[in-house]
Amino acid sequence: MAGGTGHFRDLADWSATTPAQLVQIHLAKCDNTARGYREDMVVFAAWLALGKGEKALPKAALTLIDNGRAAAKRLLINWINDMRGKNLSASTIRRRVASVKSLISAAADPDIDVIAWNIGKLSNLPPPSRVRDCKGPDMAMVDRMLATCEGRTDPKGARDKAIVGLLYWHGLRASEILSIRMADVDLHSQTPKVRILAKRGQGREDIELCQFAATAVEAWVERRGDDEGLLFSRCQRYGRKIMSVPLTYWGLRGVIRDLGVQAGGRCWPHALRHAAVSHLAMLTGDSPIIGCALSRHRDVRSWAMYQDRGVSHVSAAEILSRRQKVAGKV
Repeated sequence: MAGGTGHFRDLADWSATTPAQLVQIHLAKCDNTARGYREDMVVFAAWLALGKGEKALPKAALTLIDNGRAAAKRLLINWINDMRGKNLSASTIRRRVASVKSLISAAADPDIDVIAWNIGKLSNLPPPSRVRDCKGPDMAMVDRMLATCEGRTDPKGARDKAIVGLLYWHGLRASEILSIRMADVDLHSQTPKVRILAKRGQGREDIELCQFAATAVEAWVERRGDDEGLLFSRCQRYGRKIMSVPLTYWGLRGVIRDLGVQAGGRCWPHALRHAAVSHLAMLTGDSPIIGCALSRHRDVRSWAMYQDRGVSHVSAAEILSRRQKVAGKV
């Protein structure tokens, strides 16, 4: 039932939207985001002792926002304190709280109109800390991964080299690799290119291929054939036969993981993008113009986050104290 004090309606109004419908709206995201939000909400519901699994989520939504903003804020503060007491990482705590705050934002949407407030700042939220591993494999390991693909004579070797080439030489994301259809491949124009589905709903975008990537993709297409469908499909065990089933994200992740193990290290699809940006920075004297051209970052600060050159504080101090000039290549 709606209630209010003056112009501020504090209590929830469920007359138009039920808690179950609110949860459904909250989870209407892309697959990866929805999965993460769902898992965090399940953790929150379990902390509230409302049960385990998705069935408890409507009850959690009701408990969170039904008693007004002050009660919701106290609840989140207590949850944060509990997670901090369990020594969870700052990134885990902030991610979980962001998932729950997103539910509150959905409820406050004027078109949903369950509540007329938002939660605001939480003073006990731990400060953010950078925990991303932006190193990726070194150049020698990438070369070994490519050599492993080239050492095979079956279709899987050709497919895997084309995948590694696009992930590394062009810095493509896993989702962009998996979005390429045969209709998006043009290897016979003056500049070979593929058409990808870019990040954040930016639509399809043409990517002109370098010579090495174009050769690798062409070798895979010759094995695959020109049948319609997605460019990258599964291969039967040991690469004996090409299947018509599209390669999934987890299949792609397994391909890169296995190649990394064979090359003597640990690797995943996005690590090759990290490596590409960092290696190009080393080869070009940290040129943001060239780096952003490869990574397609709109903001140079996003490109800078990928740099992990291993420069220590004392190394920088030595350069300054010796008045040493560090020459870069452009």
